[in-house]
Amino acid sequence: MQHRCPGSSLLSVGSLPDYKLAFTAFSKTWNAGVADVVMADGERVWGLVYALSEADLSALDEWEGYPEQYTRFLGSIETPAGSIEAWLYTVSNKKEIVAPSRQYLEIIRQAALRHGFPEAYVRMLAEVEITE
Repeated sequence: MQHRCPGSSLLSVGSLPDYKLAFTAFSKTWNAGVADVVMADGERVWGLVYALSEADLSALDEWEGYPEQYTRFLGSIETPAGSIEAWLYTVSNKKEIVAPSRQYLEIIRQAALRHGFPEAYVRMLAEVEITE
């Protein structure tokens, strides 16, 4: 995030209720699937919440291919300090399942471990089917 949005600052760990992590788009950069959030009652996606300037948000929009590859929506994120509204990116044209690469998934898993995401979530990441 520091590379893409140099003015950003990490605010908190947070979770998005009633959504799940999915891999619904193919990335030429990774030659594999990339992350998405999709609605799923009773599920929860964990991640990091950042404060962004307007310039950072514009840079992130460009990086994420907004609005063609990804679109974004305001969602209510649950953090240890309470709920906050935050922008979330979601794939515009979802595919059924596109397996991520080992390297891509490992970046997500390492962040989950480093920031203390729930053990069950880390276990779920270990079970994601990958492509070599």
